[in-house]
Order: sequence, then structure tokens, then C-alpha cells
Amino acid sequence: MKRTLLASSFLLLGSAQALTLSGSVAGEAPAKARVGAWLIDAAGRPVAEVASAPISANAFSLSIPDTAPSGRALWGLTSDSIAWPGVTGEVNVSGSVQGSEARLFVYGDANGNTRRDEGEELIEGSARLGKASVALVFASRPVNVSAARGLSVALTLGWNVVSIELGKTLKAGVQSGASGLQLSIAR
Repeated sequence: MKRTLLASSFLLLGSAQALTLSGSVAGEAPAKARVGAWLIDAAGRPVAEVASAPISANAFSLSIPDTAPSGRALWGLTSDSIAWPGVTGEVNVSGSVQGSEARLFVYGDANGNTRRDEGEELIEGSARLGKASVALVFASRPVNVSAARGLSVALTLGWNVVSIELGKTLKAGVQSGASGLQLSIAR
């Protein structure tokens, strides 16, 4: 029974969708700059780069692969592990699900090897879609997340772009990709 359940879990994780992101970068980027999507651990620290793309004329386009995160970058998506912009108070997750989050960072690829090396500074970006803040969230199965101030999102299997517009109530949406992202960086 355990083997069947484990095999089913891998089949579900294997059918997740890739996430395509494109947009512009505002702020002073280093020479030979790249935008990298980094998996973070439950404490919000970058663990592993999963995709990167060069910044050209202040624009970028990258795809986060459909493979499921693993190790320290995958944890139980619970009320205690959700730290999305503007989400405070009690958070409800409709079921047991493994999740992960990715954040966008900029770095100067000094040696041109298309990946970040020791000594290349990581600059965390703040991603927005219009007026909304953005969280890049992986879910191992479909799940609903709700919280105070009207937050209600339905995550699908795989990567999700969760956009949250702050105000008296939270206006939230989920997309399977995003174009027109504005990534702000400050050094």
C-alpha cells in the first residue's frame, strides 16, 4: 500500500506544469546581470536556483521547470509556513499538501557561465503585477488557501503565480504564468 501511495505521489508531482515569467527590471543591475528563480527554505533563505535568464534592455523571460522541488525547499504548506505579502492572522489550508516557494533574485554573472557562483552577490527582487505583489508557489496537489481580509485562492498542482493586491480587503488571483512582471531591485 505504501509503495502504491508513493508511486502515485510521484506521478502527481511529475505532471506539474512549468511556470513562464517575463517582465522588466527596475533598479541598478550589476554587469552581465541575470534573473534567477531560487527555491527558498521554510525560513525564506535561498536554497537552489531552478532557472535563470539574462537581463537584456532591462527585460527578462524565464521558465521554472515542472519538476517538483525536493529536500529543504519542500515543506508542508500549512498556516504557519505561508508568508505571502499582506497575509496576516489565521490562514486556512484545505488539506495536507507539500509546497514550496520561489523568489526572484538578480546577480551579475561575472564569468558568463549562466549560473551564480560564490562571490556573485544575490540581490532579492520585489515582484509585482500591476498593483499586486506576487508569490511563486508550488503545490503537490490542488488546495484552497484562505485568510483574513477576504483572501481566498485555489492553488493548482505545480507552480502558481499568486498575486495579492493590498487594501482593506485582499484581492487575490492565481495564474499559471505571468507576463508584465515588474521586478524591483535595490543595492
